[in-house]
Amino acid sequence: MASRRIVVVDDSRELRSMVRAFLRKHPTIEVVGDTDDPNRVVELVRSKRADVVLLDLNLGGRKGGREVLAQIRKEVARVTVIILSAYSDWEIRRELIDAGANGFIAKADISRLGHELDAVLRQ
Repeated sequence: MASRRIVVVDDSRELRSMVRAFLRKHPTIEVVGDTDDPNRVVELVRSKRADVVLLDLNLGGRKGGREVLAQIRKEVARVTVIILSAYSDWEIRRELIDAGANGFIAKADISRLGHELDAVLRQ
């Protein structure tokens, strides 16, 4: 199976490092880039030829995950977008899926990230 190329977007450097660590040994996932800057996401996806974006919903008061999701859908629609959030409310999940997200992973499940990503990517 071909490797999935992932870009991680989160305002926490620690969380981005944790995601890299959890996914380092995953046989079909490669983290190819990360950023805390919502204005760099589309450029990073294109330059790294990413096919998955793991996107934090709240990016520290700046341009939020919803706005980044809309921009991704407008400019690089082919990419899979999975929201990573501290919120696990089903209404928020449904709203984001309706807005174009392909999946949703709660930060509380971060230790199971590889498994959770596999489940979302199989859908």
